[in-house]
Amino acid sequence: MGEITREDLKTILKFGIHLAKLDSSFHIEEKKVLRRFSESIGLTEEERDDLINGQAGLTVGLNDLSGLKSRELLLKTLCAIASVDGHTSPEEVEFVEKVLGKMESSTFLLPKEEWAGYVDEIFSIISENM
Repeated sequence: MGEITREDLKTILKFGIHLAKLDSSFHIEEKKVLRRFSESIGLTEEERDDLINGQAGLTVGLNDLSGLKSRELLLKTLCAIASVDGHTSPEEVEFVEKVLGKMESSTFLLPKEEWAGYVDEIFSIISENM
């Protein structure tokens, strides 16, 4: 496995699920990306259920990530999920910005209109780390 651990990936997925539920519209395209993510990292059905029903503590979850690469993947994953349905809600943007602020990172993000482009990139990163 690469620089990003399986636990990092589970934490990132937990944040992605939280983001997808923020606007009270768990869109089919968001579900597809999240399902593909969980399958890519080999989650069991039980692990998937635990993540879906769990809560993502912002600070605790960020502190659990092992390094810069996992934090960057988190941001790109959140951007991808926020935009994959063709609509980025204010709640989703606010959450991404909050995560970015908590990370105290100089990570550069594409403009909001281009966030959907992160979908292919996140799966490329995952495959490199599995």
